[in-house]
Amino acid sequence: LKDFCADTANLIFAIMIHVVDLKHSMVDGREDLEELAERVTRAQKNMAEKWTMARRENTEAGLGLQKDLRTENFFICTLSRIGSELVNFARSEAEPVGSSSKVG
Repeated sequence: LKDFCADTANLIFAIMIHVVDLKHSMVDGREDLEELAERVTRAQKNMAEKWTMARRENTEAGLGLQKDLRTENFFICTLSRIGSELVNFARSEAEPVGSSSKVG
């Protein structure tokens, strides 16, 4: 969770710089955004694997989904959604101007 939050915060700052600094955004910032987006994606997968393992352990122990895990589940789902939206935006901004995916 700590890695995911740190990587997501770094991506937020990079997007802000990218969007505000037009000169930077048109030249060398695209690779940085893609690299940071990939880090967030990896952290999301890691977080999901750990969450799934924790749920499996509780289920196997006959505990089910306890109250504190239900709250954590909502928090993790929300963070994951925010991360996904940031990654999608960063990847769309990382594409060269005039690429086919931006047309339309």
